[in-house]
Amino acid sequence: MPITSVPGRVCGSGQRPHIALSQRPIANRELEAVPFSSVRLAGELVNLGEIRKLYGPAFTGKLLDEFTLKWIDGPPSSNSKRAAGLRRWLIDLFHRADEPQAAAPLRLVREKLIACEFSAINADDFEHALSDFVSRANDPNDRSIFTTSNHTTRRPVIEALSAAIRSLATPMGWPKIKTLKCTLKRKRGVTPSLGELEFTDGKLDRHSNSTAGLYARTVARNGERLNRLRTIAEAELIECHETYKRGQELLSRKDLQDPSTLRRAEFRLASIPDFAKRKSKLPWIVEACFPTNDAEMQLANLLAHIVENHDGKVSGSNDWSTHGIRHLVTLHGGPQRVAEFLEGGTRALVAAYTIVLIESGFNVQSCNDLSSEPFVGQPSSGRVDLHVLSSIKNRPRPRRVQAILGGGQVFLNSMGYKISGKRAIDIWLEISEPIRRRAKEESAKRSASHAQDGAPRSDRLGGDNVEDWLWILPTGLNNAGEVRKASAGNFRDWWTRLLTDHADDPIIGGLPIRRKHIRPTVIQMKATGRNGDVELAAVSANHQSSKTTFQNYLNRPYIRIHLEEQIRDFQNLLEVAVVAPAKNDSTSQSVPTLAFDRLRERALECGLAFYENVDLCTPLGSAELELTPIEYSDTSSGMASAALLRLSLDHAQDEFFARNPSRWVSIWLPLHALSIAIWNNLSSGPRAERFKAIADDILHKLADGKLEPFRAF
Repeated sequence: MPITSVPGRVCGSGQRPHIALSQRPIANRELEAVPFSSVRLAGELVNLGEIRKLYGPAFTGKLLDEFTLKWIDGPPSSNSKRAAGLRRWLIDLFHRADEPQAAAPLRLVREKLIACEFSAINADDFEHALSDFVSRANDPNDRSIFTTSNHTTRRPVIEALSAAIRSLATPMGWPKIKTLKCTLKRKRGVTPSLGELEFTDGKLDRHSNSTAGLYARTVARNGERLNRLRTIAEAELIECHETYKRGQELLSRKDLQDPSTLRRAEFRLASIPDFAKRKSKLPWIVEACFPTNDAEMQLANLLAHIVENHDGKVSGSNDWSTHGIRHLVTLHGGPQRVAEFLEGGTRALVAAYTIVLIESGFNVQSCNDLSSEPFVGQPSSGRVDLHVLSSIKNRPRPRRVQAILGGGQVFLNSMGYKISGKRAIDIWLEISEPIRRRAKEESAKRSASHAQDGAPRSDRLGGDNVEDWLWILPTGLNNAGEVRKASAGNFRDWWTRLLTDHADDPIIGGLPIRRKHIRPTVIQMKATGRNGDVELAAVSANHQSSKTTFQNYLNRPYIRIHLEEQIRDFQNLLEVAVVAPAKNDSTSQSVPTLAFDRLRERALECGLAFYENVDLCTPLGSAELELTPIEYSDTSSGMASAALLRLSLDHAQDEFFARNPSRWVSIWLPLHALSIAIWNNLSSGPRAERFKAIADDILHKLADGKLEPFRAF
């Protein structure tokens, strides 16, 4: 007896879940799901037609039923991977069992699956059938399953198969197994930054390609190319915004014709084959609405006609009811150009998206999933947080993340640019308002329809309330299609078109730039702008660990070279700090005295003066100088030490400055700044009340003479 219900959804009487819950195709090119062969979930077709030919409709129908009930709300990419893993294994098992050298367990498992006797499958036989598949998949020299040895092809199949078999064990009734392991060595893919990209056509930029100066060259390329990309996006968005504002001005004219007159003029235009080339006198109503000697009035009435009589939709040439209007639209630049006077189009969306992606440092998925109410809380320090609707990472094993990503921010004003990230979003919200209004109307109609059939709309298309997403556009070449959330495929096509339009650009023209290259560029620029500060880059990337930031974004040849140079530089400074001038007999033979003195002065300025008293002739175990670094622990004693450090440095400021002004700047000032930063951090948040009480107690003890100030130097 098949299960016919799932929480939140009810299947029709006697209907199989994979039939009742399968979604209908939206676009004409999408295939209809076939009962007992395929099911459409979240907009993606899960096709097991090959399995049905081998194992029969009974087995395939049961598998599709349980697959549907288990993952009806799963990410489309994950569902596709699970189905692909099951398909690979089942097809291989069917043919493998026919081979003469095949073990008996393979044939037994195949027979039980075909007969749908899942509970009768022996656990050892089932595990053997899966192990036989995995062992060959883990062998890069085996070509019985895969034609390639690439681990990126084999690993996802093994992992998805393991997840699917284990998750379906209870509903299907077959034995539970351990996780299937992929033993192929994983090669971490690296997404280059813009500065690491090379021209594909042999073109050279103004920076040398020699190994020398690799760090400086790549840093310069990153900044130059990212700046150029943003400048192009700014120019596109400004132009689109000006076009939209001009359209609104034309629609606000007081001398426009009324909708009924415009409708009659449209029908009269049907008898005019070529409006643009016509030389004879036009019918009076056509001349009144679309005067040939006044292009601005012509465009204004055309826009008013589209808004009032066609719901703001500029249809394609095959969809218009009369030839005259089509010719008039063509005269003013075509459907896409005319639509830009009424609402934002693909050019404006990609331009605004690019600015936000650059300024926020978001990954592509997070930027795709921004909410139509994108700003969180009040602006702080000239920035405002962004709100992301999606809370699931697109991974083989989806990982929950915070819905509001604190690391995603845009500026209210951007120095050196005409449009900030916040302004770009505001402009897009303004010019996409007509689209959002139509999306709300479409959502209301869908809600009424879904109340009857219970079929939800795919999240890939924006779900039932597509107006909740920031990046939405009508489908098709013009603006007459259904409003959907911009998909990854849409962005890829629009992005390619943007780069094609600027193929001759001297800085980025010809570079194979993709959206995914922007985030590494932003993170690397954060780090290199602070002399390789990984922690700062990790904060800006919203990573829980700086290890993730370094491995995925900063572990690059040019950054490693720079870090090695810094380490060598520090070693040189440390050496001259440790060697006292009086004991520099051997050192001065290889290092000129003037150079040594300069290095030593620099070492002392960098805070290495405490090594002056180190006696290199004394064994380390008998050294009297203690070089233990200062540590802080979030305890009452740690808070007391932090408070004492700040108050002691405040107390010693005048004395220290009077004795040694140069060291006051190089040594005391940085430590004092650190103590203030610690104090301010402890004075805010949940520890503030506790720290205030401890700090007040330290202050009273210092005033009463019960505690002496700490003398750092």
